[in-house]
Amino acid sequence: MSNIFIGSGLKVQFAHIIYNELMKREFVSLCDILLIYYKRNKDYYTKVSYSKEPGYGELKKAFPAVIRAINEVCPNSIIDNGKSGKGAAKKYVGIDNDPLADDRKAVVQKSIEDYVSFCKDTAGLLPPSWLSLKSAS
Repeated sequence: MSNIFIGSGLKVQFAHIIYNELMKREFVSLCDILLIYYKRNKDYYTKVSYSKEPGYGELKKAFPAVIRAINEVCPNSIIDNGKSGKGAAKKYVGIDNDPLADDRKAVVQKSIEDYVSFCKDTAGLLPPSWLSLKSAS
């Protein structure tokens, strides 16, 4: 299984939002994720088609990827609301409060390792005063 949280693209951003919303143990739809991402009021998509939003294609890829990742760790922990199309929504009902914790921690660890590597690579390039911990008085 590949880590759905690795990267910086739109699909990864959606994966984080989808996962966080599912962990609230409430039904989550594509529309809900777009409302959160674009910071829109809850009635916005009653008048506007959300399938025309920029990034909708990435969202449609991210949603099932998150569901698959959760189901690999916690089988049968995702239920749907029985609707299809635009009314379809998923809900996490598993026992584990953070089934993808290891994947999320791996991303944080990788970020820290990348930062340390960057700092080591820039040693001698930046003026020492930029790296000083002493405050200027």
